[in-house]
Amino acid sequence: MKILESIHKNRIDAIFDSQQNPMQRGFSANSSSMNAALIISETIYITNSSDNLYLASLDAQKAFDTVDHNIMFNKLYYIGIQGHLWILLRNLYKNTSVKVK
Repeated sequence: MKILESIHKNRIDAIFDSQQNPMQRGFSANSSSMNAALIISETIYITNSSDNLYLASLDAQKAFDTVDHNIMFNKLYYIGIQGHLWILLRNLYKNTSVKVK
């Protein structure tokens, strides 16, 4: 399965990279928590003259146990992962579970 995943990784990454908001840091190549901290720090600095600053942060670790796979695969299809690749991914993750540590 690892070989099969690595064969399709570049294709999938290209689709995700074109869809991801540049301010989003989760699962981004060449990104770290330091990048996110810098973005937050710069945002606060730039908006110091403003009266209001709203910041939302998400700890996705708790979200993984509640992912609806049907919704996830519909979204993958919507962003461009379609055809044989979509069917392959759907079949690879059918009846699987993941534990985030």
